[in-house]
This record gives sequence, C-alpha cells and structure tokens, in this order.
Amino acid sequence: MKALAAAEPENTTYRRDVALGLARLADLAVARGDVVVARDLLERSQKLSEALAAAEPENTTYRRDVALGLDRLADLAVDWPTSS
Repeated sequence: MKALAAAEPENTTYRRDVALGLARLADLAVARGDVVVARDLLERSQKLSEALAAAEPENTTYRRDVALGLDRLADLAVDWPTSS
C-alpha cells in the first residue's frame, strides 16, 4: 500500500489506507509489549491523518481519523506511562 501511495500521492484513499495500516501495526506492537515501536507507528499514522484532514478540512472522515488517532495516543500514554 505504501508503494501505491507513493506512486499516486494525490490519491487520498491510498494515503488513508497507509495511516490505518500503521495504526493496526501499532496494535500488534502493543500486544507484544513493544511500546516504543507502537508509539512511533501511531505518531506516523497521526501525521498522515492530520495532513489529510488539513488538505480536505470538509472531509469528516479525515477529521474523525485525527480524533481517533489522538485517542489512541492518549490511551497508550495512560496504559504505558513510563515508556518514552
């Protein structure tokens, strides 16, 4: 998916798929206890989501993705407070 997004940078569907995939990989990293990797993946996902929302502010799906990403980052911080 990353290759498709790179080949067609104007395709917001591909870019959103990359963001969602990174968030899913973060879930796997948390499940195996690798919180540092999970945080990095979530931050990368969040950056993509924020860029999509900024590019299309009228798109409520992209705005919702930003909110959900912030929620996931907050959950990670609460569940793993000492991991930096």
